[in-house]
Amino acid sequence: FATDYSESAVAAFRTASLLGSKLKAELHVLHVFEMTVSYMSTLSLSYAQKETKLVVENRDKLKSFCDEYKTAGITVANSNLHLEESSIASAGILKVADEVNAEIIIVGMHKGNRFREFFVGSTATNLIKKSPYPVLAIPEEFRLEELKSFVYATDFEETDLKAIKIVAEIAQVLKIPIKLVHISTEKEYAGQQQMEWFEEMLKEVVTYSNISFELVLSNDIHEALKLYLRNVDNAILVMLERENSVKFASLWQLDMVERMKLEKILPLLSFRKESLDKT
Repeated sequence: FATDYSESAVAAFRTASLLGSKLKAELHVLHVFEMTVSYMSTLSLSYAQKETKLVVENRDKLKSFCDEYKTAGITVANSNLHLEESSIASAGILKVADEVNAEIIIVGMHKGNRFREFFVGSTATNLIKKSPYPVLAIPEEFRLEELKSFVYATDFEETDLKAIKIVAEIAQVLKIPIKLVHISTEKEYAGQQQMEWFEEMLKEVVTYSNISFELVLSNDIHEALKLYLRNVDNAILVMLERENSVKFASLWQLDMVERMKLEKILPLLSFRKESLDKT
């Protein structure tokens, strides 16, 4: 879990703590900081002393954050507190994720300006695009009292099977269902037959039985998925991020994962197709 101490980080940390406790997982907490020019320009201390002083200050702040917002039943050991100096937060997060052999990265999603986020991006966006690890991005307003389901938006790709298998391992421990949903347009060929084929393929690689399938007919995939998700309570949306999935017919055409992240309806768990294909 990576924190910037914002309101979205509080919501994300509580979710990370709850999932860590239920899954009996080791939780590592990270803050990426940058030594600013004003801090480096202080003449009274050497660079090494300044760096040490900044690390101590940040470690104390990180520990206080964990103590204040942790969920009952979870304790973050001092050895699991990490600080990384980097001017690019996502790069620092991925560096530490490699060091601790992470299985999932959890971050918060700011309310933010959608226009600015589209052009400038965010830490969550950069991680979704680049991380070889699954990324769980938590909206600032999200309050996880009890996780009731995973909603997996599938396009019937073989790589989906690998991602669903990972999600099924978590769902089985949490004893919650996985709802597979596919938005089928009029132009799509034999959506129902495709779903039946995909269901048979899934049974060969996933033993978890609490999985349902739903086909939604709409020519507007984005709006149909939004409407579907607004009727789902306490769930995590799961999607596959495809390499080079943004093929601009116009400046405003976004890939579906990025569009759903900007909507901030539910927490978004994303898998990079390229990374899963290599496993």
